[in-house]
Amino acid sequence: MQKYFNLSSHILDIQSALIEKYKFDPAKIIAVVYRGTDKYQEVNLANPQLYLNKAEAILKQNTGFKVLIQTDQKQVRDLFIDRFGEQCLFFEEMSVTEGKIGLHLLDEDCLGLNKFEFGKTILAVTHLIAKCKFIVNHTGNMALWICLFRGNARNMFQFDRKGNFVSRFYWIKYYPELFVDGLRIFYSSLTDKKSDR
Repeated sequence: MQKYFNLSSHILDIQSALIEKYKFDPAKIIAVVYRGTDKYQEVNLANPQLYLNKAEAILKQNTGFKVLIQTDQKQVRDLFIDRFGEQCLFFEEMSVTEGKIGLHLLDEDCLGLNKFEFGKTILAVTHLIAKCKFIVNHTGNMALWICLFRGNARNMFQFDRKGNFVSRFYWIKYYPELFVDGLRIFYSSLTDKKSDR
């Protein structure tokens, strides 16, 4: 990713300001990214409680960590703050709403800043989240960019477009025919390699 896409110095300055303001240490952060508002029109949203439960399970095994909640939905942010208290943080610079209108559809008065500045901030935040030790992610554009910036799926937990948690048994449970086809291809490649010897 870095070969083709780098952040400008201005975006990196925004990121540095966030790191300093929030004493943000990605190595000690469980980032939870929940996309609410109008996303239900595109995918089945998982219950925010499931995201909270996953963050809680990770936190139990990683004492001393903090939970970052990044969401467009105020109710979800409040749920995390109520549960994790001092261990929870969020970026005040990122707008939230209580309704079902996506932030990208709000006018600048409702958003609290102009859309260009909002876009720069969301890019800085997305890149910063990608550096976190653990990520509990949704399925959407921001989630995709987090994965691209991260460059791997280590310590990444995700909910799919049907609202199901993606585990190592995900493909077996929800797409068994694809799993079987994948195994068939894998084993045939092994057989082909043996016959080449």
